[in-house]
Amino acid sequence: MSKIQVEVKDRVLSIRCERERMTEADTQEIDIDSIIYNVKYISTVHSHRKKEQNQIFYWEKRDDIPLPPGTVINDGGDLVLFVMSVGGEILYGYKTEGDAYKMAVKFFYRVASIRLSGGYLRLVMAAYVVNPLKDFPVESCSLYVDENNRVPVKLKTYKNKISVSRVIKEKNIYSIKMPLDGLLSDETQINNMLNMMVCVNGRDIPFRIALKQVKENVRSFYAPYKSCYYKGFA
Repeated sequence: MSKIQVEVKDRVLSIRCERERMTEADTQEIDIDSIIYNVKYISTVHSHRKKEQNQIFYWEKRDDIPLPPGTVINDGGDLVLFVMSVGGEILYGYKTEGDAYKMAVKFFYRVASIRLSGGYLRLVMAAYVVNPLKDFPVESCSLYVDENNRVPVKLKTYKNKISVSRVIKEKNIYSIKMPLDGLLSDETQINNMLNMMVCVNGRDIPFRIALKQVKENVRSFYAPYKSCYYKGFA
């Protein structure tokens, strides 16, 4: 029976699939100094056990891997060197904790409407979270503008992407409202985008909410606040 083994020794990351008849393809060694920050790497080693799918094999916080000059670190916690399996692939890299979790955790949604009325920002959307990781469950979700403006949302979590018909059948439709009073305070970061904040293993992971889901030029398609007059504010 095969088993994935991962270790770091003398700054070399070793990924092995240990089994009775091992071949050269069952071992990969990587100089960790050659790993580029925030790049997804796919290992040449494969797991042959379904039980080992969607697992984290190695996870170490470290800040001693060289970064190219001018590198901007994303928000998302400490930097980690990791090896995980997602589906049938073994992935590794050097990312923030939040970005590493995002390689497995996904947020699927479709905005039905967004408007300002009755003193609230009102959002209606179909949404759910996919988290195949066995050892790191989703702890909570919330509609998020900043730390002073976040509303808990009880999203359902699935191991895999589900069909539109199942989204409707299992009532994954949410009507969320956020008080405008909080958004008009001096502390509010009014230029922030709307996010769904998904907490995994104590780490908040932001997913932007857009009126249209696009892969390119994301900043041009974020969901802005609608315009209206409220208590003397425009």
